Amino acid sequence: MDLYGGLPQSDIYELGEESSKIPSEILESNFVIVGASGFLGKWLSAYLAYMNRESIFRGSITLVTRSPLLVSKELSKFESKTNKVIDSSRISKNLFSHLTSDRTVIIYAATSTAMSGKYINSESTKVVELAQKVVDSLSTELNHFVHLSSGGVYDSNARLLKSIPADQDIQIDSSDQYLHEKIILENWSKSKAKEGLFSVQNPRLFSFYGPGLQLDRHFAIGEFIGKAVAGLPIEVKGNPRNLRSYQYPTDAIIQIIAQCGSLPPQHSQIGSSVVYTIEEVAHLIGKLFNVEVLVESGNGKKVDNYVPGDVPKFGERSLEQGLKTWFEWLKI
Repeated sequence: MDLYGGLPQSDIYELGEESSKIPSEILESNFVIVGASGFLGKWLSAYLAYMNRESIFRGSITLVTRSPLLVSKELSKFESKTNKVIDSSRISKNLFSHLTSDRTVIIYAATSTAMSGKYINSESTKVVELAQKVVDSLSTELNHFVHLSSGGVYDSNARLLKSIPADQDIQIDSSDQYLHEKIILENWSKSKAKEGLFSVQNPRLFSFYGPGLQLDRHFAIGEFIGKAVAGLPIEVKGNPRNLRSYQYPTDAIIQIIAQCGSLPPQHSQIGSSVVYTIEEVAHLIGKLFNVEVLVESGNGKKVDNYVPGDVPKFGERSLEQGLKTWFEWLKI
């Protein structure tokens, strides 16, 4: 498998073929990806770098990351008069002097899923400090802030529904560090938008799978794949009939880019419209990788669905196809 930006090259090329559908306003904007070494940050960075290389994307690209050394060699080499990789601990106004357009899109993907399930701590305010520093460092007149929020911010009643509508009530706060930060950022960005400092979108993201996703995080599909790769049985705990919809990154990138224009996007959630039970996902992986699936008995009562109700319905990559690509990538 050939790679670009550490990801399947064929996937990045496939994304490039979708460029004819992107408004010129977006193709000519500055892009600042905050959290460029994270899962979706890597996909967005590789996609924009490729588009820039092919002269399809005509704006500037700035990758902001806590770990510049983790930015792949293809992306670290693309620094030029219009493109930069910036250490998030060293943000200053002069580092953004390369911006080529009056319009800047900040995609904020810097909240780490490693914090999911952990109790909130005093470090949580730093997430707003980083976002504020980036915005304060921009000299552009038209700034658009796209915060990649989470479907986890919805109140607990949402998990009882077969799909979660975009207007579902959200939690006032959460003791979970990851969700706490998402809620803080939603509130902060909305307040700044009301002050007229920038326009904002807070699309809420659901479940993903595929190259780049960490297997040790709180994603059932990551745990299943990790077991399958090791040749171990897949264990399904809890209610096997709970619903999930897993989206491959290329489909997610298309939906994220739709959030980057000056007009409000048609959809406000990012995820797949194709729904599976947890047991169906486990058996699909078990069949593909020839491992046993064990379903615990007696845990079938708790309803815990996590499916978006406001996403476009289009020809998505099939889960089976995406799983095969992911497995091939993991073997590299």
